Amino acid sequence: MSRLPALDYEITQEQASALGRLGRALEAALAALAEYERTHPERGAARADLVANASEALWYFVVQREACGLRDPRPATTASRPRCTIAWASLAGAE
Repeated sequence: MSRLPALDYEITQEQASALGRLGRALEAALAALAEYERTHPERGAARADLVANASEALWYFVVQREACGLRDPRPATTASRPRCTIAWASLAGAE
């Protein structure tokens, strides 16, 4: 009997687990940014750090989604996560 199906299952399980962990990390980074913006209307170094953290979390999440075969990031980064726009802009160097 071939062990490839079992290996494929384990790999898929780990990909899904990693996607979940990275999704939770992205949600936490975006929540921290939202909380900061709610309580501190000024832009400062602390906000820049939070944007950088959110951008990194977004990057990791998008890369893992692609590794899972989900090539279009828009469903995961649009209406439910408006602060992803800030993170995307930071990744592009516009923030």
